[in-house]
Amino acid sequence: MGYITIPLIGKLPAPGVEGWGNWALDGIPESEVERFEKSYPLDRFGIGLVAGPASNNILLVDTDSVDLEVINLVPPSPLERIGLRGNVRPFKNTEELESSTPFSRPNKNLAIDPTGKPTEEIEVRCSGLYVAIPPTIHPDSGIAYRWK
Repeated sequence: MGYITIPLIGKLPAPGVEGWGNWALDGIPESEVERFEKSYPLDRFGIGLVAGPASNNILLVDTDSVDLEVINLVPPSPLERIGLRGNVRPFKNTEELESSTPFSRPNKNLAIDPTGKPTEEIEVRCSGLYVAIPPTIHPDSGIAYRWK
């Protein structure tokens, strides 16, 4: 069993195909894989790794922080995706966990962005969610995500 990936488009980056959330459970149809290879060249589109049973039951812990105290709240993983701030660490989902709402540290003087969202958080992404992976370009920095 492999991992489910999807093409990402736009500034967010957002999934470039409809119905991709079902692939987390059922896998991706072979016809879609062939279409992706022809329609979404890597030099113009990003790649999203989909969490869930069809992706070896992977869950993704997304830490948005540059503070080592926050980053170290998440156990180490053999693989780590590095972005503008923080990282994503993949783990095997052995407990059938569900995705969480982002966790922010209470009672800390956290910076708040213009929308009122804390600038530090930890989010568990399970079935039906994705993260951008290398060589996708980060939308704010213009720098490619990388593996560590």
